[in-house]
Amino acid sequence: MTTPQPDSTAFGFELRVRALEARVGGVPASQLAGLNLSDDGAPAAAAAAEPTDAVSRARQRARRRPVKEQQPHDADADAAPEPLTARVSALVAKLEAVVGSNPALKQFYDNYDAYAPLLRLSLPDETEEEEEGAEGDNNAAVQPRDLLPVGAKAAMVLEAKADIVDAERGLREIGLLDGRGVAGAGELEDIVALKPALVKGQATLHRRQKDVGEIRADVAALVSRYTEFTTTVSDLFVDVHEQLVEIEEVVARAERARRNEVAGRY
Repeated sequence: MTTPQPDSTAFGFELRVRALEARVGGVPASQLAGLNLSDDGAPAAAAAAEPTDAVSRARQRARRRPVKEQQPHDADADAAPEPLTARVSALVAKLEAVVGSNPALKQFYDNYDAYAPLLRLSLPDETEEEEEGAEGDNNAAVQPRDLLPVGAKAAMVLEAKADIVDAERGLREIGLLDGRGVAGAGELEDIVALKPALVKGQATLHRRQKDVGEIRADVAALVSRYTEFTTTVSDLFVDVHEQLVEIEEVVARAERARRNEVAGRY
C-alpha cells in the first residue's frame, strides 16, 4: 500500500519542527539503532573510521554504565514521541468536535478573526499614553472597532436588529410619556396631602357601589315581573282568540242552518 504524498508546505514545516525537537529533546535510541546513526547524526561507519575524543569518551561512559541501564526496557520508552504537528492536529480535531456540538461556540470559532479585536482590553493608562504620544491623525490610537471589517460590522448590526427596534420603541414611548408630563415621579408628593380626601372618596365610592347593586337587583326583579305579566297577557289573548274563533264557527253554522230551514219552507 502506497503512502499518500504530504503537502510540500506542511511536510517542510513538520521536518523543521522535528529537527527542533531532536535538538531540544534528543533522538530516541531505538531510532538511532534502526537508522544506524550516531547521536550527532553522522553514519556509524564514518564515526568508526574517524574516531574522536568525544566518541571515545562516550564509549567509555557506555562501558561504565550499570547493567540495569543497558538492559532493554519497554518498547514504549524507546518509541518515537508523537510529532508536535500530530499533537496540534489532534488538539484541533478535539476542539472542532467540542465546538461543533454548540451552535454559538461554532459561530464564535468560525468568526474568531472578526471577534479577536474585541477580546483585547485596552487599559486607560495605555490609552492616555497613546493619545499623548500621537502626532496627527496618522498616529492616532486605533480602536478595536476600526479593526473589524465592514462585513463583520454589518453582520453584528443585523443580529442586533430586533434589540435595536425594541430599544427604539421604548425610547419613543418614554418620549411620549415625557411629553404628556407623566414620566418620572410627577406630582406624587401631592398625594400625601390628599390622602384624607382620597380615603373619604373611596368610602363614598363603596357606598354608591352598594346602592347601585341594590338598584340593579330591583330593576332585575321588575323586569322579571314585567316579563311574567306580558307572558300571562299573551296567553290570555291567545285563549280569547281561540274562543272567538269557536264562537264565529258556531254562529256561521247556525246561520247556514237557518237559511236552509227558510229555503225549505218556501
